[in-house]
Amino acid sequence: MKENKKARFKVTGPGIVKAVQEATDTGKDLVTVPKYDEKTGEIIEIGYFLAEKGKPINSDWQTKLKWLKRSEVSVVYDTNDQENNVEAELGVIYSPPDRLRKKGREFLFALDLPGSKIMRFRNIFQTHQSKVSSFVVQFEIRGLKREPEQWKAIARYDCAHGYIHRDLIYADGRKEKKKIRSQDLSSAIKIAMSDFKNNFRQWISKLEYVEILAMLPSQIEIDKEIAEAQIFLLDLLEHPEKINKVSSTYRHKYYHDIRTGLPES
Repeated sequence: MKENKKARFKVTGPGIVKAVQEATDTGKDLVTVPKYDEKTGEIIEIGYFLAEKGKPINSDWQTKLKWLKRSEVSVVYDTNDQENNVEAELGVIYSPPDRLRKKGREFLFALDLPGSKIMRFRNIFQTHQSKVSSFVVQFEIRGLKREPEQWKAIARYDCAHGYIHRDLIYADGRKEKKKIRSQDLSSAIKIAMSDFKNNFRQWISKLEYVEILAMLPSQIEIDKEIAEAQIFLLDLLEHPEKINKVSSTYRHKYYHDIRTGLPES
C-alpha cells in the first residue's frame, strides 16, 4: 500500500459538522479516522467516534466507529504544504451548549495577512447578567523550525489574579507580568491592540522567537488587521448578545490511523 499523502488537509461537510456538534454537546473528544485508497494513498472516507476527555482510547473503539457518507464529507488537501507531516483541519461552525456559554466563549481571530498564516488572536469573553465580566486576548504565532505547526502564545491580556494585566511569554515558558494602566475593559482592549501593533516585532526578538522575524508581514498590513480586530472586539464588548453568534473554535484532539492503531495527538 502506498504511504498516505504527507500534507495538511481540511475536512468539511454536514457530516463532520454534525460530529463536532455531537462531541461538543456531550463534552467528549472527537476522534476522526481516515480510510485510504490502497493505490493512491488518498483519503477516500472519514469515520469518527467519541472518546472520554483526557483518557486513552479504549481497545473497543472500533465498535463505536461511525463512517460518514461520502455525500456528507469532503477532504481538500493543501497542495502547497511542503512539511513532512499530516494535519487535519476541521472546517466547521457549531453552536456551543449552554454549559459552555456560561463558562465563556472562545474563538479565534485569524489575521488575514497576504502570504502569512503565522499570526492570530485567541479571544475568550465571559458574561454575567448580560454584560462582559472578563476577557482574554492572546497573541499567538507559529513557524518555528523545530515545531512548525505548533501555535505559541507570546502575549496574553486577561483579568486573572483580580486585575487586568499583560503576560509576555518567553519561548522557554517564563512569564513577565505587567499591570495594565487602565482597568476598564474597553480601554484595556485598546491598550492591548496598540501594544501589539507597536511592539510585536520587539517582543518576538525579546521572547526568543527571532527565527520567524523574516516571515513577518509589513507594518502597514499589520496595522490594518489590528484596526479591524479592535473594531470587532469592541463591538462584542458593547453588544455582548452578539457573542453567542460568533463561530466557536473546535479543538480537534486526535487523528487516528487505523493502519497502525495508534492515536496521534
